[in-house]
Amino acid sequence: MREWFSARLQAAIEVMDQEFADAGSAPALILVAAGGMVAVLGVVAYVPPVSTMSQFQYPWVSLGLVFIGAALTLLAHRCGFKTTIGGVSTLLDNACYSSSLIFAATHTQGSVAVALAIVHALMVLAFPAQGYGLSLFFGLAMMAPLVGMLVAFQPSVPVSIILVSTGVMTVVLSELTRRRVVMAAQQKRLQQALGAAEHVAEESMQAALGTTLLSLGHFLHELRNLQTVITTDLAFLDMHATLDDESSEVLTEARQAQDRMTRLVTDTVDSLKQRSRSVNTVFSLKDLVDQAVRKARNVDIAAEGGDLRFVLDGNPEHMSAVLDNLVRNAIQAGARRVRLETRIEASGQAASLVVHDDGPGIPESQVDRLFEAFTESTKIAGTGLGLYLCRRYVGLFGGSIEVRKGPLGGAAFHIRLPGRVIRPSGIRSDASVARSA
Repeated sequence: MREWFSARLQAAIEVMDQEFADAGSAPALILVAAGGMVAVLGVVAYVPPVSTMSQFQYPWVSLGLVFIGAALTLLAHRCGFKTTIGGVSTLLDNACYSSSLIFAATHTQGSVAVALAIVHALMVLAFPAQGYGLSLFFGLAMMAPLVGMLVAFQPSVPVSIILVSTGVMTVVLSELTRRRVVMAAQQKRLQQALGAAEHVAEESMQAALGTTLLSLGHFLHELRNLQTVITTDLAFLDMHATLDDESSEVLTEARQAQDRMTRLVTDTVDSLKQRSRSVNTVFSLKDLVDQAVRKARNVDIAAEGGDLRFVLDGNPEHMSAVLDNLVRNAIQAGARRVRLETRIEASGQAASLVVHDDGPGIPESQVDRLFEAFTESTKIAGTGLGLYLCRRYVGLFGGSIEVRKGPLGGAAFHIRLPGRVIRPSGIRSDASVARSA
């Protein structure tokens, strides 16, 4: 029997709207609500000419039920709705409030009885039916007093109709509340499951990228060793071999190409070393945007937004990489015009940066997975990592990035970046912002 009771009580608690119940059981609100009910019942029972019209019999019963209900509500609030005492209390307090008004409606006369029945309907349908899902215990708590008093006291036909209709609507609304609470709980569990899955996928991706970087570092190390051998051999041939003019020219071109390749490998290794260091500084967003405009080639590019006194905290190399990648993607997609529009939000706590172009835009089929790692690239020999890294870098600043259709007809990347507005003398530009690798 005890196990059955506990199971039924738990079922009733699970279909309660916890936030609604918490808000409704606040001590201040209970004092106001209970005080209001006591005031109404007191007027009906003791203040002429209303008391003369109502002929209220045994008003102390209704008043006592209100006080008992208030005490139970405060007990439920103190113990918590998920405990046995709290769960039982929150079911019984509603039964007390409802019974108080039902008793008053069945022990008064005429229009006053009808008015009290309507007040009961408003109270029940606005509060318990909206916050408590239909369960065995809630149904008993709300319907048993109603049915018992209707049978025992046999009120007038109008009062009976109102009370019975209230009971039916209470059951219906309570069932709707139960379904709403169940659906909300299922949605919350689904979101938690999706969040956990995304977290696992993100960790897996980070592990894969870490392994890739290690492999890349090993590859560059071995490549540099091999290039040293090739450079030495080419120098030996240049010094000791007897070659005709044409062969000598070919050898010179080979040495020059080898020198450029060596510098490229060295620069790449140095860039990887620099990116591996933790950098956190204050830098001007406008300076970074202007730098991206200066570095762009073979495109009509411009920055819009005026003299913005907005700074970010973080690694400027990351934001430089984001802007360089977005501009480079637009050019490679065939855009002839690129615009970088910066606006500060009214709060001054964030800035919006829109990078848009007149290119062909993003295919609708790729929008949903655009920022995923190793997604299908629209560029020849593309790795599918560029926009993934853009999202990662923007996320390091606490920002967000999304893609839409731009005003020029191409893609528009909307970036939101938290930061702050300061006076020109307080802006510290970071001269060390390097080119994106």
